Amino acid sequence: MEISYDWKVVLLCIGLFLATFFSGITPYFFKTSKSLMNLIAVFGAGMLVSAALVVIIPEGLLALFSSYEEARVLK
Repeated sequence: MEISYDWKVVLLCIGLFLATFFSGITPYFFKTSKSLMNLIAVFGAGMLVSAALVVIIPEGLLALFSSYEEARVLK
């Protein structure tokens, strides 16, 4: 069974949100050392950057190329 592209994007967004959310909320529930807090913060920042690279930029390129193709067909 093949998952459609839309569902893949939705599942990827949910996974990235959960990972970023839990890495950001972890310091409120656990008392950790400063070095571990820095590691958790770096992980959360990495998740945000990966969200941009994996979801937002490809979606923008897809929209850009599809609008270019539609404009080309209309000419």
